[in-house]
Amino acid sequence: MSSLRLLEIGIPVILSAIVAIVLYVERENRNKKYQARTESNFKELSNKFDIQLYQDGIHLHKEKEKQAIYEKALAAIKASNYATAISLLSDYLTRYMIPDKEKCAVLNLIGNSFLMAGKYDNSLPFFSEMSLIAVRTGDIKAQTFAQNNLGALLDRLEHYEEAIRAFDKAIELNPDVPVAWYNKGVALANLEKHDEALRAFDKAIELKPDYATAWDNKGVALGNVGRYKESLAAHNKAIELKPDYANAWNNKGVALENDGRDEESLAAHNKAIELKPDYANAWNNKGVALQKLGRYEEALTAYNKAIELKPDNKNAWFNKACIYSLMNKKAEALEFLAKAIRLDSKFKEDAKKDDDFKWLWDDPDVKKLVGGGGPDRSDPRPPG
Repeated sequence: MSSLRLLEIGIPVILSAIVAIVLYVERENRNKKYQARTESNFKELSNKFDIQLYQDGIHLHKEKEKQAIYEKALAAIKASNYATAISLLSDYLTRYMIPDKEKCAVLNLIGNSFLMAGKYDNSLPFFSEMSLIAVRTGDIKAQTFAQNNLGALLDRLEHYEEAIRAFDKAIELNPDVPVAWYNKGVALANLEKHDEALRAFDKAIELKPDYATAWDNKGVALGNVGRYKESLAAHNKAIELKPDYANAWNNKGVALENDGRDEESLAAHNKAIELKPDYANAWNNKGVALQKLGRYEEALTAYNKAIELKPDNKNAWFNKACIYSLMNKKAEALEFLAKAIRLDSKFKEDAKKDDDFKWLWDDPDVKKLVGGGGPDRSDPRPPG
């Protein structure tokens, strides 16, 4: 009987054990499934995180690459290496999707690089595209600079009245842009409207007191209306603001020459050449200073250097003719005068009035070259 009871007692225990085992197995299976799902989710999240990191890395790399190209282009422009700047910026436009505002800035730089390189036809499409984007997006700043760029292009093409209208349009859009006032002053000066040019340069300086180029051109305009002391002061201010500004040193030399200070004028032109050895106009003006000091051979060397650097430098050719006339060398004087006249017919009239040619005014060959007329010819002798 006792064994039977033992058997009866063992069955429930066995059943309980079986149930426990089944429940344990089910629980373990559930745990494994949960763990598998968790690991799968973690891997998915991890992969997404890795991809995002990769994408962020690519974006950061591209931004650094873009910035590097942009900075190289700006450095090339500063160094007057416009071909390199144009190549870099054109590549920039091709390789990257950029917002309209940034695109306008790049188009502006490319167009101005072509403009500074003297390739005016090439600059126009970039300025035009910039203008279209600016109008479409309502970007007043970009519209202002587009009009300014158009004016600068027209000025280079010697369409000065049209250039002034473009600058006026830029000023109408935004009257506080110094470069538009400055460029308007340049165009007015090219029309010999020097008083109006002075007002435009003064406005540019009012808006930007450290505008060295505006100070320098103000000095030129003052010189053109005979205000030589003020002219010199303006050039000195430009040099104070930008001591390595070769143009300002050259123009200071002209102001000193106009004030009768030829030795100081020569020193200023030498400084301009030191700063910019390939500055053809500074070499020409150095020649003028040397000529006034009676140092003809040195003056000829300076004129020849100006012509070597810029073969179409009409003033250097005319000045070279003057030197040969002063040296009583008629054949050479007429040869170089003819070259100057081919470059600009105004030198026909200049030769009739310039005392350097006075002893040749009645010469048949000179009359044939420059035409009749001219001032009093009471002393048609060669210089002594």
